[in-house]
Amino acid sequence: MKSVYIVWLLLVFALWVPENLLAAEKPSLKITPQSSVLVILGKSPAASAAIAADDLVRCLKNSVNCRVKIAGASDKPTAEDILIYVGESEATAGLSTASLKPEQFIIKVVPGKIFLLGRDEPGDPYAKCFVTKTPTMYAVYNFLRRFSGVRWLWPGKSGEIIPRRESVSVPYMDKIEGPALPLRYSYYNRGGLYGKKSIDKMVLWGRRNGLGAGIKGQGGHSSTMVVGNKYYDKHPEYYALINGSRRRLEKYSKLCHSNP
Repeated sequence: MKSVYIVWLLLVFALWVPENLLAAEKPSLKITPQSSVLVILGKSPAASAAIAADDLVRCLKNSVNCRVKIAGASDKPTAEDILIYVGESEATAGLSTASLKPEQFIIKVVPGKIFLLGRDEPGDPYAKCFVTKTPTMYAVYNFLRRFSGVRWLWPGKSGEIIPRRESVSVPYMDKIEGPALPLRYSYYNRGGLYGKKSIDKMVLWGRRNGLGAGIKGQGGHSSTMVVGNKYYDKHPEYYALINGSRRRLEKYSKLCHSNP
């Protein structure tokens, strides 16, 4: 179990190092304890957008202690409200996601409004191996990490760090961002040893830290297919030393990774 967490943490810190905040003098939108924030979803939001919106509300409430909630049908925004649009909706129609790559997302900040969205798939956000594309989740969690300092060090409440802040300042921006690598995960349920509740926690933790799969694929035990035995005759030292002899590759065999 611990080894799985270590692998995932290495992936997180390698691929999603937080960007430094822009200089304080840059024009920005500020959320303070006096702010009234409405988080706005589409009429039929993707499940991934709804999950991310709930996390956004909870984290902003615990971080800044502002008035924040998901807008209902009866809520009418006022000029004083800060509006955060999560996922695609009628209000985001001018921000096209059609040309985005599967896991890219938009972060746009203008006076009084924040847009966090991508082209979400309708599937299960908790699906194994991150097969459902959830870019809006990445947009929201990227936002929380960069500007609120929120961290998820391991699955579950005990791994969640939400720093208390006097305010959250978000520079005005209009960016398209996304992960640099299409495959960013270590499959957790080898051998079917864990139940759905445990798997869901791990997948959500991964989503919050930018893990995912922009393409279908999986790695592991691939030496036989990629390298094969074509080097064995001239370079037997490339192959694993087992009981005193170098072995040709068979199913699930290993190369000698300690040999330079």
